[in-house]
Amino acid sequence: MIELLDISTYLIVSVLTLLSLLSYFYLSQRKDIYFWKRYVSARVLLASYHEKFERKLPTYERLKELDFTPIDIGLIPTDLEYQIEHPCKGPFQHCDGIHFVGVDNGKNWLDLCINKIQENLAVVWIHLKLSNGDEFILPGGSDLRTPYIDSDGLFYARGLQIRCLSPMRKWRISFNGLLQHYNSENSEGNSKKIVHVKFSFIWLSMARGRETNIDFNCKDLAKAFANASHDIDFKDLECYYVMQNKYEQWGQLMGTVHVKGREEEELYLWCCRTRNADRPLWDEDVSFANFYIYFKDGFPLRVETTSVKNFISNYTYAHSTSPTGGLEDVTECNFDLNGLQRNKKLDFSFNCRKKKYTGTIEFNENEDAVHLGLYLEWTMVLKSFKVLLDNGDEGFGVLHFGMRSKDDVKSTFDPPPVLLIDKKKPCASKNVVLLNEDECKNSAVAGGKGCSLALLTELSEKERLFYVPKGFVVTTRAFESHIKSNKTINYAIQRLVDASGEKIKGDLKDECGKCIEEFQSSRMSDSLKAEIRDVLLNLYESVEHVRFSIRSSACGEDSEDLSAAGQMLTVLGVRGINNITDAVIKCWSSKFGYEAVQYARQNGQSIKSSMAVVIQEMVPSEVSGVLFTVDPVTGDPSNLCVTANYGLGEVK
Repeated sequence: MIELLDISTYLIVSVLTLLSLLSYFYLSQRKDIYFWKRYVSARVLLASYHEKFERKLPTYERLKELDFTPIDIGLIPTDLEYQIEHPCKGPFQHCDGIHFVGVDNGKNWLDLCINKIQENLAVVWIHLKLSNGDEFILPGGSDLRTPYIDSDGLFYARGLQIRCLSPMRKWRISFNGLLQHYNSENSEGNSKKIVHVKFSFIWLSMARGRETNIDFNCKDLAKAFANASHDIDFKDLECYYVMQNKYEQWGQLMGTVHVKGREEEELYLWCCRTRNADRPLWDEDVSFANFYIYFKDGFPLRVETTSVKNFISNYTYAHSTSPTGGLEDVTECNFDLNGLQRNKKLDFSFNCRKKKYTGTIEFNENEDAVHLGLYLEWTMVLKSFKVLLDNGDEGFGVLHFGMRSKDDVKSTFDPPPVLLIDKKKPCASKNVVLLNEDECKNSAVAGGKGCSLALLTELSEKERLFYVPKGFVVTTRAFESHIKSNKTINYAIQRLVDASGEKIKGDLKDECGKCIEEFQSSRMSDSLKAEIRDVLLNLYESVEHVRFSIRSSACGEDSEDLSAAGQMLTVLGVRGINNITDAVIKCWSSKFGYEAVQYARQNGQSIKSSMAVVIQEMVPSEVSGVLFTVDPVTGDPSNLCVTANYGLGEVK
């Protein structure tokens, strides 16, 4: 018993001695006598914090085990990765977006972002700088708000497309549009003219993702909490979790940039990707400084300093990657931000990979200020810079410095109404819809052409500037029902798909011909034929004396990337219910024609995608034409092109 008491007494004395030494160490550096209490409380809270909030991204810890699956080692993305990487489909409170910052050692850098802040409103910016000093930004001044329409698996606004190809592994970025051009190194004659710019990049990951609200340094964050203006509780931690609800990942951008009148240029940029997941970016009480740095030897450094009114002040968070693609903690990161707006140089230091680094950041002369937020209540300054460490290592980077706007630039923005209803579930019960019905504005129901005609019909009724001939759409449901009720058609389509993927031996052209034969030898169901007849009689006085155009309308036939115009069938001058139904079946069969199948394969589209058919009254045409809203050869949106011909516009 005496020995046990001696041991317990020894342990108590040891613990008290250790606490005394620690308290002396910290109190010797702090004038605030409550710092130690707050620091210990913060460490306890942060320990329970990790227990409550679960990690979203995999850590691949099972690599050490012998029994693992392809998902465990990262060969196959998880379902959760697919979910969090794609645009948010449900309601959100703050913003949902994606951000890329890439630099190289030749003064090239690219900074682009799409952040959705409302149902149909986003903040978008593009800043491209080339090594010769030329800079390109989106026109429109410092107001970056723009209308936004949801797209399946795609961030898209103002000609900028950001698509996830493989979650946490591969993204595609493309832009085709007009940018404002100026040269930051030659101010003479700088008119900031508008030029056509196209670029396309592939982003590939080089490290696993880092969740900023989970993968933080407890010691540094506890120090920031200990210096707060009040005692930190769990509500403050929940606020921090929401404020930092994002993850970052290092990778490389590889692609080309083409400016009108110049040769195409290849760029290879080291890049940090940030995925904002329902995160408040522009809270009035928050200011930040984000540094994206890459050194010539491939060493990346990401630094973020955040201040929140009545919460934390100048909390600095930093991270890097290990040579094997793992996460590397950066501690004791010290950036003197007091003179950031006044000085051209900034001294800093940090600890990483068991070494202490000190260096200097030298900012370039030029900077851009933009206004962010729903009411332009925020100002963000973008600066590029070069870095020199004391050991001689050089690097380059970009700074984002954000704060509450000092000037009164508050402005409302009313985005145009969203007419498309693609985000709603397709109608599962209708085989036929009119062009003026809401269901027809869904491309999953009416196909691309039918959806566009429905939108034009609604605009014509509101604006009264043009006329859209009456018509209706035989929906994708009717197409799929016809295939299901004809087993020989279903079998022929499956053989075509297998032949296309080389699962079976067979000539692709022959398989396409067999599909068309099966379709054209089939008959339309009596119920669908009756529905079409009833709609025709309700819309037109006589079915036998009115000529109709029967037009294919496939799902996904037209997009920002490609157009399948002319790949499928259009039948003109059709009269009589029997001829109309025969023409509908011919349009269905053209979906599996050799040219249409090859076009789909070449552009990565599914052969088995659904389609609809548009039936419209023909009008007596003196001249027919097509307006191309971009140059059909170069893609330049500043060059509109009209092609026209007499009569129906047919070229024989």
